[in-house]
Amino acid sequence: EINLEAVSLPVAWYDFDTLNPNTVHHEKPLKLTLILIHIVGLAAFVGQCAYHYLDTIKETTVMAKDVDGVSGWSCKTLVPDPIYSLNMSYNECVNEHYVKPTVENLVRYGLFGPLVFSGFDGGQPEDSYDGPWNMSTGLRWSINTMTLYHKPFPNLSDVVYTYPSTCIVPFYAGYEKTEKFNPEDGYTSPLEMPLSEAYKRGYDFFNGYGFIGLGNKEPEFDDTCNVNQPWNCGKYVTFHPSSETDYVAQCNGTISEEEQADLFANGTYAFPHVFAQELKWSAPANAQPYVEEGKGDYFVVYKPKTVGITPLYPKTTTLESVTNTASPRTATTFFGKERCNFYEKQIAVEAFEYIFSWPNCHPCSIFKQNSPFFCERDVQKTWLNIFALSISNTLFVMGIMITWAPLLLRVFLGKYG
Repeated sequence: EINLEAVSLPVAWYDFDTLNPNTVHHEKPLKLTLILIHIVGLAAFVGQCAYHYLDTIKETTVMAKDVDGVSGWSCKTLVPDPIYSLNMSYNECVNEHYVKPTVENLVRYGLFGPLVFSGFDGGQPEDSYDGPWNMSTGLRWSINTMTLYHKPFPNLSDVVYTYPSTCIVPFYAGYEKTEKFNPEDGYTSPLEMPLSEAYKRGYDFFNGYGFIGLGNKEPEFDDTCNVNQPWNCGKYVTFHPSSETDYVAQCNGTISEEEQADLFANGTYAFPHVFAQELKWSAPANAQPYVEEGKGDYFVVYKPKTVGITPLYPKTTTLESVTNTASPRTATTFFGKERCNFYEKQIAVEAFEYIFSWPNCHPCSIFKQNSPFFCERDVQKTWLNIFALSISNTLFVMGIMITWAPLLLRVFLGKYG
């Protein structure tokens, strides 16, 4: 009979050719080998636990909301955005592709002169001079009115800045905190109002202005202009640029000390020039004064809700110039006043930055709304998962060692007996 009490080693290490089996090798080296195998197994188990604890697995999902950068998620849009036709995440937009507006990169087109109109009837009377300086609605707007545009992604798209439907810029900064504020009220919006005008102007490329420009400070209300009569507030709503810029020096005296003081005290006018239809517009490099000299050929793509900025001059200068019927209206001046390219572009830069500061108005904001999003992240394994993997792998290693130990002992220490 078989003495089972003597079987103290793995069964595979016994020779069952006889009724009283002997170990396949000397018992002492076999026991030492078994101890070594258990030590190696323990080390393998600990090592496996550490490895699987530090190792991560990839979790993927499709979401309706962009959570890129939140809780370790990395997300990409599955379809191009509806404005710029680009496929990127919000973080990629901000960190890699977006180019902020500067005096150097703004694109200028148009002039303040009298030859800026076209229409379904072939033209306008010579003394008609509609423009944002009229601070009214229902007029005839021209695509050729001097406007500065911004290409947020100049290396990827020729589409100029276009605001999404969720972008709301209020009547003036602070108006959004009043009980009169209604985000659906386009009549008091410096972006939605010119958009409505643009829809009415199909005969002139669907472009338009509103009766107010951008207002980054609360206007000084009176009996004429107040929140109940916003249609009278055109000349009251002004844009106040940073006082850190020396326009007198930058413009070589074209902006006087008095005009700069007026600018910092009373502001200027920055009118959004808005489009309601997609349009590809180009002009050759020699088409001055419509295009800026030295900037090459002009080519941009307008989309519905594209916004350019038409900056006027300091408040007092503007109101005096546009109401003076004797002011010469030439293609290279602003109602007879010598223009400053730096001034116009710097005002436009700050006007764009003001628009971008409002929720959902930044050029990259569209990529947060461009669902669905494919998201992935690295997640840590659960402890149950870690132990299960570690135990199974350790048992596999120990099984291999137990199987091969007798053979290796015979090879290196000789056969038993």
